[in-house]
Amino acid sequence: IRGVPRRIVLYTDPHLQP
Repeated sequence: IRGVPRRIVLYTDPHLQP
């Protein structure tokens, strides 16, 4: 998830989702 916009990280990393 490095170098990726936060909004994109939310989709790529389920752990960051609310």
